[in-house]
Amino acid sequence: ASYRGVVAETASGRTCQRWDGQAPHRHSRTSANYPDAGLEGNYCRNPDGERSPWCYTTDRFVRWEHCSIPACTAPTAPNEENRDTCYKGNGAAYNGVVSVTDRGLTCQRWDQQYPHRHNFNGLEENYCRNPDSGVRPWCYTSDPSVRWQYCTVPKCDEE
Repeated sequence: ASYRGVVAETASGRTCQRWDGQAPHRHSRTSANYPDAGLEGNYCRNPDGERSPWCYTTDRFVRWEHCSIPACTAPTAPNEENRDTCYKGNGAAYNGVVSVTDRGLTCQRWDQQYPHRHNFNGLEENYCRNPDSGVRPWCYTSDPSVRWQYCTVPKCDEE
């Protein structure tokens, strides 16, 4: 249910139908009905708890099929001593574990689309990052009324 990659072809090689399309197959698996399922483009997804991600196909004779998604291996967490405790420059390379904003709000997990939808993929936990090379590390907040804030990550003393 959590796959958010860009595979758009079934295990047998059929092209996936767009989730927002109703041809050739009409269906109820839409982002309106499954708002947290990541039903975007024609990417393989698992909105309803199937055994693996799947999609409707563009083949009018084959309604849907499972996709062949390579299994992930659990990432090995970097050793704490390899984690940044401050950021350099604009913090684009910061890999620390701060997950609180300057104003004390907890950061939203990067693999979640609630309370704030976004297009950043592959970022870790709810740690502050600077994926858009902005001013400094930031995060989307867990407060529905505050979209994002800068984080409490200190700037390194640069010599």
